[in-house]
Amino acid sequence: MLTVNPNTESHALIPETYAVQKKKLYESVIEQMDKLLSSGRYAVGDKLQSIEELSRLFGTSRPTLREAFSVLASTGVLEISHGRGVFIKSLTVRPMTGDISAVGGTNLLHWLEFRRTVEIDAAGLAAKRRTADQVRELRHLITGIEDKLNAGEIAEDLDYKFHIVIAQATQNPIYASALRTNEHALQHHVFENLRQSLTVPARKLLIMQEHHQIFDAIKNGNARQARRAMETHLLNAERKLRLLAAAVLAQQRPQGGVRRAALK
Repeated sequence: MLTVNPNTESHALIPETYAVQKKKLYESVIEQMDKLLSSGRYAVGDKLQSIEELSRLFGTSRPTLREAFSVLASTGVLEISHGRGVFIKSLTVRPMTGDISAVGGTNLLHWLEFRRTVEIDAAGLAAKRRTADQVRELRHLITGIEDKLNAGEIAEDLDYKFHIVIAQATQNPIYASALRTNEHALQHHVFENLRQSLTVPARKLLIMQEHHQIFDAIKNGNARQARRAMETHLLNAERKLRLLAAAVLAQQRPQGGVRRAALK
């Protein structure tokens, strides 16, 4: 029988390389999807089994599976077509995560933290100080974003301009200056591409709803609602990025420790 000396530090018992790594369920699904796609059973363009079948195959719930698929769609591995199913766009998961790691998922999260600090207050001030011309410009930008998304195009340029106009509507030039730094523009461009391209159709609808809620509150002069709508928009953006960053970390994690059994 194995006995343990109570005076021995626990980290000395098990080498670090064998320590169990905690992970969320959708991360395990992403790992198993990587094995499934590289098994030789599929080709690019193939349609995957139904959510119900895959849920049984992976031994996980449908919400967890959808969460994993949302990440894989956002990184270009899968394409989710409403009413048609899930289609394969790449047979490997790892290379597609380079878009996030190239700019640093942590750096983007720092940037989103900065945006929350600046843009929530900016939305509230814009609701109190916006001009009629700025309201018209915001309406025009929302229409443009919606047209681009419906056409399957990326709308990061218009989305960036939407947030800049809100900053300008505070009538405080420091807000707009803070959002116009070169690094901020780059981070915004990269993140909006990741968040909007090849994502779930329902996610595009949610993005549009969030923009409309921000615009309506500013147009109506409701500062409290404008702040709340902007906070919701940025928190949802951060949640999406954390999912994407977690997918990268799951793929970069050293092999070893306790893992789920590979697909047979």
